Amino acid sequence: MKLVSLFAAGTLAAVAADPAALVVDRGLPQANWNNAAGVAERSNVRWTLYEQGFVADEFRLGEPGEKWVVDRIRVWAVPGAKGVDPAALGDFYSRVQLFAGPAEGDLQAIASADLAPGSSEGSAKVRILNGVMEGAPLYDDFGAHYRIWQLDFENLEFAAEGGRTYRFGSLGTGREGQAWFTHGANAAKSASRQDGADGKLFLYDTAGKFASEYVAGGETWNKTADLNVQVFAHLDAEVALVDGQLVIRGALASQIDPSTVRINGRASRGFALRNGNQEMVFSGATQGCLTANRFDGTPVRGCVR
Repeated sequence: MKLVSLFAAGTLAAVAADPAALVVDRGLPQANWNNAAGVAERSNVRWTLYEQGFVADEFRLGEPGEKWVVDRIRVWAVPGAKGVDPAALGDFYSRVQLFAGPAEGDLQAIASADLAPGSSEGSAKVRILNGVMEGAPLYDDFGAHYRIWQLDFENLEFAAEGGRTYRFGSLGTGREGQAWFTHGANAAKSASRQDGADGKLFLYDTAGKFASEYVAGGETWNKTADLNVQVFAHLDAEVALVDGQLVIRGALASQIDPSTVRINGRASRGFALRNGNQEMVFSGATQGCLTANRFDGTPVRGCVR
């Protein structure tokens, strides 16, 4: 498969408050934008496989034994090419998709949106934001200037095991063969948090079938790169009904901040730890769903199963 990289740049507004936690932050660079930074210092780059597929990267959540649910994955794309910068993402692409799955196998499309010409209206799982409106400068592609677009793939409910590696990649279907360019950066030059950056990329075909690993450098680009991504997620609590009482089971029970517990939207009437701190038992609650924060602020959710 042929891999092509083209330079890109930009920055977006700060992340808005969200009920899910930002658990993987490998967002856009905050320094060394564009060609003005110099070839050796430039942080930002974009990647495409043209019609052959898409470029993917990896993330990891939490610690072994934890259960997570990924609520949102945010990526950035730079669609402009050959001097044309689309006014709407739908001008270039009829569909956008997010692929994800464990690193050991092929990837599956877990969110998608069909786009109309002249529109950037996504779907219940895809929110598209114009980079200029979000505060991003135009990016410099050897003198041509294009927008960066932010894509929030949300309401995913993607189950993930703590400590396990997962891969992700986005893909846009060009109306007239337009390539899909995903934004990436060199971590060392980014001057921003770059969780999990290791300089490795992965190539997949349009159906999500794994093709090969790729490390940037040499003729393609003069330094390593990772895809920019932000992953928002919450911990999944095991909530059960035991002897007529609502209970959180497992190691998470002793990590819950009791003051943050809400059962069916209401504050808890009281709690007790038992069974070697492996169960948190709530007074008066016999059914429903629970939300809380771990002591470190990480959101926790769970419902009686």
